[in-house]
Amino acid sequence: MDPLRLVVALVALVLVGGFAFLAANGERQVDAGSAVGFVSDDVAAASTRAEVDGGPAIAYTAVGVDPLPGGVLSGGDAEADGDNAQPVFPDPADKVRLTDKQWRDRLSAAAYHVLRRSGTERPFSSPLDGVKEPGWFTCAGCGNLLFETKTKYDSGTGWPSFWAPVAARHVVEEEESGLDTRIEVRCARCDGHLGHVFQDGPREETGLRYCMNGVAMAFTAK
Repeated sequence: MDPLRLVVALVALVLVGGFAFLAANGERQVDAGSAVGFVSDDVAAASTRAEVDGGPAIAYTAVGVDPLPGGVLSGGDAEADGDNAQPVFPDPADKVRLTDKQWRDRLSAAAYHVLRRSGTERPFSSPLDGVKEPGWFTCAGCGNLLFETKTKYDSGTGWPSFWAPVAARHVVEEEESGLDTRIEVRCARCDGHLGHVFQDGPREETGLRYCMNGVAMAFTAK
C-alpha cells in the first residue's frame, strides 16, 4: 500500500475512534448530570412536596385572636396576642357548694364575713375602689366573672361601683325583706353576698349603681 494512503487510513481510524469515545463519555456525563446537576420535573415535584411536608407547622389562632391573611398566625403575633387574650373564667352554671368550715378555711376572715355572712366592709377601705386599670373583677370566693373596668365609675360612696355586670346570668338579684327594701346582689356561682344595686347610677348608661364590697372580689388586669 502506498505509504501516504496508509497514514491517511490510520488518521481516519484514530478520528473515528475518538469521536466514538467522546460520544459515549458525553452520554455518561449527561446521565450523571441528570442525577446530580440537573433536576427533572419528577424530582422537582418530589422536592417541593418534601419541603411542604417538612416545613413549619401552621399556627392556629387562639379564641378571640384574628388570624393573619391566609389563616396563619406567626409565632410572634401569637405570643403578643396571647398576652392580651381574655383569661378563661368558670361558667356561672358550674355551681360551687362548700360547707361552712370549707368556706372558713378558704376565705380570709373579712371575705368570709361579707361573702358568707352578708356583712358590709367599711367605705373607702378597699383598694379596688380606686382601680381604673382595664381588667376583670371576679368573685373572691369562686372566681366567677362579675364586672369589667369599663362599666366601673366613681360613685363617691367609698365602695367599688359599676353600672352593669358582665352579663345578667353572672349575678343574682334578690329583694331583701325589712324596713329598708333593698336589692341584694349575690354571686350566681357560689351564692356569695357581693353588695346591693340601687337606681341612682349614671343616667347616660343604665341608671343603676352596683355597690360592691371590694373584699368580696378579686381584680385581674388586662
